[in-house]
This record gives sequence, C-alpha cells and structure tokens, in this order.
Amino acid sequence: MTSYTRWQDIRAGHIARAGGEEAVRAGKDELRAEALLAREAPAPSANVPGGHRRQASRIGAPSAD
Repeated sequence: MTSYTRWQDIRAGHIARAGGEEAVRAGKDELRAEALLAREAPAPSANVPGGHRRQASRIGAPSAD
C-alpha cells in the first residue's frame, strides 16, 4: 500500500475551498495573462544604471592591448 493520493480524490475539496470552479478558472486566467505580459515585456537594458554589459570576444580578433 502506498501513501500516494490521487488528485481526482482530493480535487473537489480544494476547488470548494478556493471558491468553486468559476473562481479557479478566473485565477487561472489571471495567472496566464500575467505570464503573457511578462513574456512580452522587453528584457532589461544593459545601458541602464545597475545593468551589466558583457563584451563578446571574437576568436582571432586583435586585442586592444
């Protein structure tokens, strides 16, 4: 015998505590919208204070010594 609990056996209780199917769906939609906004946001610029810029090295390029 294992201590594994199937999600379908406990899902109803969790959904009820969260406020029902509509509340869960609304929360899921809100999280998806936030994830899409974060994905579409521009990456932080290296030119702003506190930003970091790393120079790419080129193999065979003359050094600046």
